[in-house]
Amino acid sequence: MHRSVVAAGAAGAGASTVGMVACCAHHLADLLPLVGAIAAATFLYDYRLPFMLVGAGLNAIAIGLALRRLRKISPVHEEVEHACALDGSSR
Repeated sequence: MHRSVVAAGAAGAGASTVGMVACCAHHLADLLPLVGAIAAATFLYDYRLPFMLVGAGLNAIAIGLALRRLRKISPVHEEVEHACALDGSSR
């Protein structure tokens, strides 16, 4: 489960980064017109909304996976405390 949470978080961060770059890519055309940045900026500008939506969706999935993992950890922690209380041991 840990790997899937990390993978979803990394995918969300990557998609958010691409969305942010797409949002501001038109400034590349101002700086590097000879390198073909105009075509890249146009492409990224045209698809900035889908990139941002994918980033937001992947972040939502990563948050959901993390919350699910946290919910699974909490009962185990409570069981250990409960067992220690029944055991008579103190920490």
